[in-house]
Amino acid sequence: MDENDPGIQMERMMRAMGQAGPGIKPILEINGDHAIVKTLESCSDESYIADVSEVLFDQALLVSGAELKDPMEFVKAVNKLLSK
Repeated sequence: MDENDPGIQMERMMRAMGQAGPGIKPILEINGDHAIVKTLESCSDESYIADVSEVLFDQALLVSGAELKDPMEFVKAVNKLLSK
């Protein structure tokens, strides 16, 4: 998140009080030296790259304390990658 954005907890509190928050737009920072990113660099399967990218983004949301819009889709995506 941008340093000027309200925290995730503040966003949740505002929703709980029935107020619309400003909407947090997450910023994904990627470690270009990470093994997963290195693997994706040499991959030509665009579908696989998209699947891994979505899972990485959702993982980053979870680590930051955010809630996933569709947890079931996240589980399906992880299971799909694990079955390859």
